[in-house]
Amino acid sequence: MGYSYKKKHKISKTGRFLNFKIYFYISLFIFIVIASFLFVTNPDFQLSSIEFHDYRFLSLEQLNSATAHFKGKNTIITAFSGKLSKQLQKSFPQIQEVSITINFSDLLSVSLKEKKPYIAFLTNGKAIIISKDGTILGSGNNNSSFEDLDKIIIIRGFPHNLFNKERVPDSILEKVNIIIKSINRFFKEKTFQLEFTTLEVNKEFDKQNTLKKGAVINKRKVVDELLLLIDDTLPVIIGEQEHLDLKLSSLKYFLSENIIAEHKIKYIDLRAPGKLIIKKR
Repeated sequence: MGYSYKKKHKISKTGRFLNFKIYFYISLFIFIVIASFLFVTNPDFQLSSIEFHDYRFLSLEQLNSATAHFKGKNTIITAFSGKLSKQLQKSFPQIQEVSITINFSDLLSVSLKEKKPYIAFLTNGKAIIISKDGTILGSGNNNSSFEDLDKIIIIRGFPHNLFNKERVPDSILEKVNIIIKSINRFFKEKTFQLEFTTLEVNKEFDKQNTLKKGAVINKRKVVDELLLLIDDTLPVIIGEQEHLDLKLSSLKYFLSENIIAEHKIKYIDLRAPGKLIIKKR
């Protein structure tokens, strides 16, 4: 009988302990829910202002418009949930990184790291700035809009309608990158601009510019010709991009030998196979 009493007493104590744990966790859960509700709805922690820093290609109006719906929400949750950062990067592909700091209970400070300018397409009187991944960063009506425009490669000859979206078409970017890579391999120390000219020629004419036997006159092909402007002063007519490395190699050799002073050269023509034609001033 004594053994049975002790066993029942032990079971009873265990049951009371389990009930206490259940009541404790339920009470703790209710407390957390109430505390969280009071924290989220506390007017002292409602976001009233967002300050933006280190933006260049975006406008303050654009940034304020994209983040207006965060006003009135809890400042701390907005800062640490990641939603504000994701919203900015989704709205503006120009942004590479976002850093958020809580300045006051109702104020956030947002520092933006935009993608770096890589090249600029000049079209319709505007400089359209592109990052290395093809993102269109912004455009300006004049060069003063972008302080370091003289440090990046300027490209002319592409129609304005290619730049109506957020990115440059991959085919254009790939084409330009191949040319830039080749030029940098031979002329790292120089600055340069590129100009593309599209020519429509009859592919049925031979080298003597006479019509081939049995040819149809209306068969045509499009040829892209390239003009290179070195250091903003020396025009070099590359012509078609075929054998580009060979053309640039011969150009580098000619310029390095100082056979003719660059300021006395009006332009250099590399279109003739195996030849380098100089037009003096």
